[in-house]
Amino acid sequence: MTTRSPEIDLTTIDRGSVTAPAGFGKTQVIADTISRHSKRRFLVLTHTNAGVRALHDRITTLGAARSVHIDTISGLALRLARAFPAGVGWHEGTGINHSAATTAALAILRRPTVRRALLHGYDQIIVDEYQDCSTTQHHIISHLADHTPTVVLGDPLQAIFDFDPDDPLVSWSDVLDTFPHFGTLSTPHRWTHTSPLLGHWLKTIREPLAQAQPVPLPLGDITVYRMPRPLHEGGLHGALPKFGSRAVLIPDSQKSHEIAALAKTLASIAAVHESAEHPDLLRFVHKISDASPAAILLLTVDFTKTTTTKISAQSQVKTLVKNLEDKSRPGTTNNELNNLARRFIETSAAHDLAAVIRKVISGPNCRTYRPGLLYTLLTALRSLGNAPTTELLDAARTAIDTRRRIAPPPTSRINIGSTLRVKGLEYDSVTIYDPNRVPSAQHLYVALSRARRHITLAIPPHSQLDKWFVHPNLN
Repeated sequence: MTTRSPEIDLTTIDRGSVTAPAGFGKTQVIADTISRHSKRRFLVLTHTNAGVRALHDRITTLGAARSVHIDTISGLALRLARAFPAGVGWHEGTGINHSAATTAALAILRRPTVRRALLHGYDQIIVDEYQDCSTTQHHIISHLADHTPTVVLGDPLQAIFDFDPDDPLVSWSDVLDTFPHFGTLSTPHRWTHTSPLLGHWLKTIREPLAQAQPVPLPLGDITVYRMPRPLHEGGLHGALPKFGSRAVLIPDSQKSHEIAALAKTLASIAAVHESAEHPDLLRFVHKISDASPAAILLLTVDFTKTTTTKISAQSQVKTLVKNLEDKSRPGTTNNELNNLARRFIETSAAHDLAAVIRKVISGPNCRTYRPGLLYTLLTALRSLGNAPTTELLDAARTAIDTRRRIAPPPTSRINIGSTLRVKGLEYDSVTIYDPNRVPSAQHLYVALSRARRHITLAIPPHSQLDKWFVHPNLN
């Protein structure tokens, strides 16, 4: 396959950094570098599984997949902690503690034998999305860079993963002290064939946003929609993207209940873009880990109600729940759900619980609005087969790790998420709900730059748009 020269050949950088705004061809630069030097071996690290998939797909398209290993920094740290837990204080609980894993990995990589084994065969390390590195992750990469040529690419205006006060994001000035600035990508490629004016506007607003200043709104590629009613009364419907790949972004990444609630009201056309760690799934698995079979069935029905509509409306479900609550066992009624429930009571087998779930969500009016969450659970149960559900926690962790590495199938549904969940992804159209609640210029820039063609800013009643935007007609 014919290779082309990258805008910046990263192999010319022994130790340094490249500033890479969103949509300016960073992934292509990495892929072109690897393709052009396919006889070398590269270790590419990033922060999100969406980023892993994007890099893998682009590099594979260029025929250079054998020249690279791609991973997330947190995924690498977790595997190191699990492989060498002794002496580093690593104890895995119910959830995945990435901060603890990162701290453990730093101690582990200071062991020369482990470091040499990790770096063996690699000619260069490339780290993507470096602005999202915590201080400890920065120490890990800096340590590896002392032994292998390393180049980091990032953009301080996209630094949004700062949610660990005990391990804050590394400051960009510290990044430049460790990895001297080599260059800046300058062309907004993402919008060249879709919306050049939008791409130009996103380039021009970088400087004022970096100073946390409001920016002017352009005409045409951004629509301001004043919602006639509150969100819970369907006020957002008129602002929903109509065509192509679509996303609605909730401004507060911490309010996961708001994301799920919106997706539920739009269940026939929308789905939640789940957090990569699936904390709701891990909490559910922990709840049932030492419960009785009857309690597991009740908890499972409750769990399905958080993923699918109209569960409680089914007569078979109502009857089963009442019998389990009153008698701690299914009734004697001969129907499919009851028979499946009795089967699980007898066996406690994972695949029998999966059969109950599939029946519960199969009602004629049921709509699953959290498919990622539900199907990750079903995948874990299926992997256990006849094994008891007491072994579900490890299976769930494996299913979560696997799902994070596999691209989701294309969907016509609207993705409902937040900046943290969709960072690294692109959509034809993006609706941002209540932009005045966006917490920082970095979150705003990430949200705006997800859109390839069009952006809608949806303003709820009694809210405004003046926090981040300047426009003569806003008031």
